[in-house]
Amino acid sequence: MNTKTKLYIVFLIGFFAIRWWLLNRNYLLDIGSKDIAILNDIASSYSGYNDIYVHGSAYTLFYLLLVNMFLPNMNNQVLLRMNRISYIRWLYWKMVYAAAMFTVVFVSVAVLFMTGTIGPQMLFKWGYYYSVLLTLVLTFLYYVLMGTVFLFMYIVAGTKTKALFAVYFISVFLVGLPYFTRIYWTPVISLVVMDDMLESNIHIGKIMLNIVKLSGLSLFFYLFTAFIFNGKDLLRKNG
Repeated sequence: MNTKTKLYIVFLIGFFAIRWWLLNRNYLLDIGSKDIAILNDIASSYSGYNDIYVHGSAYTLFYLLLVNMFLPNMNNQVLLRMNRISYIRWLYWKMVYAAAMFTVVFVSVAVLFMTGTIGPQMLFKWGYYYSVLLTLVLTFLYYVLMGTVFLFMYIVAGTKTKALFAVYFISVFLVGLPYFTRIYWTPVISLVVMDDMLESNIHIGKIMLNIVKLSGLSLFFYLFTAFIFNGKDLLRKNG
């Protein structure tokens, strides 16, 4: 990891910390009431730190910028030493590493701030840490999917810049899709976990189905990307 990427990680930590504080500073005065309703407001997937609409817009953009740093420009010299399937697999695991890092930073900031303000005893009682584990898994799978789509667009468009704009547009489009159609499930909807968990409305079957959906879509795009790349006659230079 180069210095630029390390500095960007520090920026993400600072950004998420400031966002958490700005969103929740007014609630902290009422923490003494030990009311789970406060936790619902702080952790909400519709207006809180885990807001799915922010995931589908700003957070996805920040993640794509991180992936852009992790993925190297296409290099014909590297391809001479590595077959195309191995090359795609190499890029894929770099993207997965970026998704894991982004997810850990995002979730860790929330857990540290929440634990520091409410305390672990009440959070255990309310089932917060259990919901964090589910959120961690689904958030990671969501960003792996976005990263796999980015990889697909990178191969198709030929440049990381075009891929970034294309995937960001797709992400924002999917966030608004349920408002204009009868399609009620999009990838980002899978992140609505903590609300249901804290309201005792969690359905493990639904969680597992979302895990299968996100994983299946990621696998599809990965295999399709490998198929297309393997059939290319010429590589376009990254711009």
